[in-house]
Amino acid sequence: MVLQMMMFPAVILAIEDDSDRAFMEQLYREHSKRMYIIALRYLHNHHDAQDAVNDAIVKLIEKIPLLRTKNGCKVKAYVVRTIENTSINAITKKQRNRSVGVEQNVLESFEDDTVSVDETVMLNVSHDELKVTLELLSQRDRNLLKWKYFYDWADDHVANALGIEVNSVRSALTRARKNLLVLMKEQKNDKQ
Repeated sequence: MVLQMMMFPAVILAIEDDSDRAFMEQLYREHSKRMYIIALRYLHNHHDAQDAVNDAIVKLIEKIPLLRTKNGCKVKAYVVRTIENTSINAITKKQRNRSVGVEQNVLESFEDDTVSVDETVMLNVSHDELKVTLELLSQRDRNLLKWKYFYDWADDHVANALGIEVNSVRSALTRARKNLLVLMKEQKNDKQ
């Protein structure tokens, strides 16, 4: 069954405070199936629904002090509203990306001093190819790139989730982008 395949979000495990981590673990156990069903109702796609649940969990982590002050029904209502808003935001983002062109957004987001624009454009990857290539990366690199470029996490949030110093995020991103670029080139060469 699809609901049983959802993995426990790593971002919860990265919470440093034991009490907050236990609180979020319990919240996730109690509400993750409901959250997934709501997200699926909006997004009509298993992977998008899982992503929405993970995004909502990140938002809920930021609200732990507030959630602790609410009783069971109010927590449930807050969780439901969060996943609904997150799902709606995902739909809006998807529509915006379609109109702008997903490939161009992705290429621009990877542009930096270590990867030339010519080199990136030369790859001419589609959104589907990018998704496949991302899955070939290590879990750490994949999470790092998704958190930073798809979920727009701040460096301090990424650092906390990875358990690294904030000033190490930029170099970790550079390595992850290089690894992604190498895999993209290999995939391009394999197709030719």
